[in-house]
Amino acid sequence: MRIGIQLYSIPEDYNRNYLSTLKSLASMGYEGVEFAFSFGKADPGKLAGCLEDEGLKAVGIYSDGINRLFDGSDDIYVRKARLGYRYVTVGTPDMIKEWDLAIKTIERAGEEARRAGMTLLYHNHVPEVGPANIVTPMSMLSERADRDLVRFELDTHFISRAGGDPVEWLEKFRGRVPLLHCKDINRDGSVAEAGEGILDMDAICRKAGETGVEWLIVEFSDIRARKPMESARICIENIVRHTGGIKK
Repeated sequence: MRIGIQLYSIPEDYNRNYLSTLKSLASMGYEGVEFAFSFGKADPGKLAGCLEDEGLKAVGIYSDGINRLFDGSDDIYVRKARLGYRYVTVGTPDMIKEWDLAIKTIERAGEEARRAGMTLLYHNHVPEVGPANIVTPMSMLSERADRDLVRFELDTHFISRAGGDPVEWLEKFRGRVPLLHCKDINRDGSVAEAGEGILDMDAICRKAGETGVEWLIVEFSDIRARKPMESARICIENIVRHTGGIKK
């Protein structure tokens, strides 16, 4: 199990100077990055070269719309050959009122991703989850969608906000969660750096290791007490400390 970061957490730093930002992330101990929505203004060749030079793996990209998966000319497909990521993630909480249709659409997107050599992951927000022992949109998706076409990128913060336990969800989706968004939560429901909130990150990371998670992906937003790159450093230090250096 390895530790990466969702670049959504540090958009200004990445867009201002992606080369120095990636170098700094590598020096902190991060082993991979997950792109958010786009690849910024980075030159494709320079970006791939920088990742290789810094020993960082392109883990995947979070798409800001599921319809992008039905356009073969989209950058998600174009950049894959150069960057080599395996995962593309979507989230469609806006389709919650038409969930039967959403499940079919997500599965079709999974077919398109597989044709391009990728695995589609579904990322939960608050509306799709709740306690792991009740029927939720996420549980319906896991039961109905072809498990070879649709896997999951669980978000610990949103699960907690919805009244669920990330450890129980990891067990429920055992073997189907290659990426886990490690995002902590404060008592008021706001986002906290991993290990700085009320979630039991030790238990979460142990269960992640037991259930087949490949990457712990740090994610945070709207933390105003510190600059984003400082938050990124705190997150990885906490994850390594709380897990006793779980990286393999």
